[in-house]
Amino acid sequence: MRRENELIVFIALPPEPQVKEEAARLQGILRERVIGSYPAPENHHITLAYLGKIKETETKEVLQILASLTLPECELTFDKLEVFPGYHKEMIVFHAECPQELMAYRTALIEQLTKRGFSPDPAPFRPHITLVRAKTPGNDISGIAVRKQTMRASAAGLFHSFHSRGQQVYLPIG
Repeated sequence: MRRENELIVFIALPPEPQVKEEAARLQGILRERVIGSYPAPENHHITLAYLGKIKETETKEVLQILASLTLPECELTFDKLEVFPGYHKEMIVFHAECPQELMAYRTALIEQLTKRGFSPDPAPFRPHITLVRAKTPGNDISGIAVRKQTMRASAAGLFHSFHSRGQQVYLPIG
């Protein structure tokens, strides 16, 4: 009996170019201060819902849920670095406050996913781009000047996370 393929997936917003550029610039500064794992700039995203492992055939249902919801017009302003405690490692992130419209969209998304039998990560939603997963806690990020960047939320997408040639890769599905 053939076992169905599973994929590790998440739903995310892609950042606009100016936000990606600032995130990459901040990573360059942090590399001089923090030892850790740095996501590749092409992998930068704002996670709306992490689903983890799902069956490959279930991706169609997730895409249908995404298509059924309208992402509201709203802006995200990334204007600070923050330290988030992680499951295994402290994360330093480029953070934006969450507009109410985006929070309402995210809440509806989580409700629809849960209603259809998916189990999204229950962590509170705080829009951010992960810059580094620090090897040790207690990293000093004081004094790092952040260039405020604003972007319009665009279409949310479903992404597949996997390793290839020793690198983490995030590819859109659908």
